[in-house]
Amino acid sequence: MPFNCLALNVMLSGPGDVSVPIETIENVLYDWNRERATSSSIVLLPRHWSTDGVSSFSLGADGQAEINNQLVEQADIIFSVFHARIGSATARSVSGTAEEIDKAIERGIRVHVFFSTAAIPHSHDADQFAALKRFKASLGARGLYREFLTDDDLRGLVRQSLEADIVAFNSADQVSTSRDGVRLISRYEYRDVVETDSSGRVQTRKHSQRIVIRNEGGATASDVTLRFDPVSDGSVPILLTQDQSAAHFAAMDPESEVSVPIALPWGTASNQRATLTWFEGGTRKSRTQTLTF
Repeated sequence: MPFNCLALNVMLSGPGDVSVPIETIENVLYDWNRERATSSSIVLLPRHWSTDGVSSFSLGADGQAEINNQLVEQADIIFSVFHARIGSATARSVSGTAEEIDKAIERGIRVHVFFSTAAIPHSHDADQFAALKRFKASLGARGLYREFLTDDDLRGLVRQSLEADIVAFNSADQVSTSRDGVRLISRYEYRDVVETDSSGRVQTRKHSQRIVIRNEGGATASDVTLRFDPVSDGSVPILLTQDQSAAHFAAMDPESEVSVPIALPWGTASNQRATLTWFEGGTRKSRTQTLTF
């Protein structure tokens, strides 16, 4: 059945040694569309220069400038990934991928940068790797990048980023919601911790998992309650509250945030409907979002 949706261009960016991570990110986007497009009315369109770049020649423009015009300028979200190479330099930047990141930041769109910490090949280009480390250090002074070791780590980072992106686009798209009223948004957050087990194997685990609730509106929400219902097969997350089934807050002022620690035991459904209820001016209201763990 047809449905109305907001289509977002998601550019995938990286030098030539990250084809596998790029494919992983693309697959996460396809998974998200299959699981969430209908319920969220948002569709994610992966775009990469190798499949979406059109042969074009413009006076005074090089190949990277064409990619910028065709993809970067049309992107709503950009995912960039690196491993052992920075990529080929352009006339304006240390590499094409670095230039794409710079252009995206200048445009003010959503930018996510990930660095692989997997073993570097013995045949790697030492100059490329040194240039990548310098770029990584400079990027750290401008924002927050994330690191990943395994394919599952990368999948988790991409899903977490998408959840934040969708909240941001939903907030911008809700033109019918007045800033004078309550605007409650929930999101899932966690911290990656790298650990070594007794066999010497390195593993990345999720720590400090929590649900963050933010009031982005201009009015106070009273008697705020959060509950979960699984979208797919499985159980609800355990809320580390007194009764473990619901979280309650007496009031949330404008621009305030509260967090609820959670546990995700085996069997927890990966997709959950998070329903927030509250009182606003004596009227009971509610909002439901779908969160992915």
